[in-house]
Amino acid sequence: MSLNSQVVILPRESSNLIAVIKFDSRGEEAEGMKMLIKGITAWMRNTTEGADAWYYSSEDFNVGDLTSYLDHDSNIWKYLNEAGVYNLEIETYGTDSYSLDYNYDTVLADSDELGDKD
Repeated sequence: MSLNSQVVILPRESSNLIAVIKFDSRGEEAEGMKMLIKGITAWMRNTTEGADAWYYSSEDFNVGDLTSYLDHDSNIWKYLNEAGVYNLEIETYGTDSYSLDYNYDTVLADSDELGDKD
């Protein structure tokens, strides 16, 4: 079985928070999140723990909720693996700790100092 490494970055709309989700999957990159959702849904449908997680999240189970089930000896891992998701890790980062003046396209060199090459 060949595994594909996946990295998904999810911004939280209501705050300056992003989640970086890393996992290996049996599926193509475009299918990774679908496989993750499939495994979580099966866990919720087939276990009391999963059904309780859905209920206590007010049917709004998101990345923040998921992290609390990955940190302990949950039966969620069985369902993630059956859906083709392995080695799941989630890291969260707050954007208050750095300036929002910088983004992916920020030029990482001082063009004034480098001068014109003409």
